[in-house]
Amino acid sequence: MKALRIAALIAAPLLVSPCLAAMPALADDDMAVHDRIEQVLGFADDLDEPMLSAREAIVNGDAAALAEVTEFPLRTSNGEIADADELAERMDEVVTPAVRKAIKSMTYGDLIVSSDGVGMGNGAVWMNLICDDSACNEAHWAVISINN
Repeated sequence: MKALRIAALIAAPLLVSPCLAAMPALADDDMAVHDRIEQVLGFADDLDEPMLSAREAIVNGDAAALAEVTEFPLRTSNGEIADADELAERMDEVVTPAVRKAIKSMTYGDLIVSSDGVGMGNGAVWMNLICDDSACNEAHWAVISINN
């Protein structure tokens, strides 16, 4: 299942850590999170690719790549970011070392799921579904806010 594949990719940096003790428990947590995303928001399988793209862009400080998976205006602790150009100008202000650290160390099982979206890195970055049609039969996941 795609959720387990993304969980493995997110957890990959942790595999060298002696703290990773019980892989089956991680898989159970991941499935519970995936099921909660599907129950609360829907389109859970579609989250994998944009979440990995957002994570990589944030960790690498790549404003252009982050803009590709962001819905503008982007809400931040320092006000709204209107578009990709402004994000590029303000990237270091918005994606602080603390945000990068939180996103780099996150695991799929740690995602926060609510009607407001999916919180990554203990709520440092939020993604939500953006409807592509009026009935919301088609939707895509995008970064909607960064709490820096």
